[in-house]
Amino acid sequence: GPNSLWTITGWLDIGPDSTSGSNFGQITLQDGGGMSVGHDLNIHGTSGATSVMTVKSGGSLDVSGLLYIGSYSTVALSESYSKITTGTLAKFAPVGPGSFNWTAGTLELTDEPLKLDSTFPHSVLGSALTIGAGKTLIVSAYDEVYGDSLVVADGASGSLTIQGGGDVGRYNGDIGFKGTSHGVVTVQNSGSTWTVDQNLTVGRADSSPGELSIQNGAAVSAYDVYIGTWNSAHGT
Repeated sequence: GPNSLWTITGWLDIGPDSTSGSNFGQITLQDGGGMSVGHDLNIHGTSGATSVMTVKSGGSLDVSGLLYIGSYSTVALSESYSKITTGTLAKFAPVGPGSFNWTAGTLELTDEPLKLDSTFPHSVLGSALTIGAGKTLIVSAYDEVYGDSLVVADGASGSLTIQGGGDVGRYNGDIGFKGTSHGVVTVQNSGSTWTVDQNLTVGRADSSPGELSIQNGAAVSAYDVYIGTWNSAHGT
């Protein structure tokens, strides 16, 4: 309920040691209740039962380290006032399905930059991400060496669509980061926003093309904007 908080200063492991059998674990955070995990949260189930972490109805989950979605497991985020904050979101499900079901609410990534690219097999959000009505994505992570935060295409292809009032924000944004990567970002419909606190780069390096399209009353804002930055990169 409201103002209820379960604090775990170390690691949290949900589910059994084996992927066979019928053991599983389930946690639901809702109605203003929250959980804080000081290190990593690992969730995994079995072939007979799925382990589930649900955040809904204003619930919140704050993981300082890695939120790891393993085999036979589901993390679900729903309803606009719910929020998951984690350093890194990753999936590795070699023997059974693992899924992140995000229908609404806020997802914030604080430790590792988000790269939407077809060459990243363990990416939970995939290479073609849509942020629609009721969803907010915040990428506050920042790589001090390369300066990347949110990267759409980092060596191959990737796309980001913000529509129907969806919101994406924080730090740097790169579309078409390196090599021959092809990145496409579409922001469309009134109320849809992409806010970049620092640098927005469209076509960053090598022969990487980047495309940014702003349509039908949508809004994109950034402190500095770079188009076709290095070598033969090009942006539109």
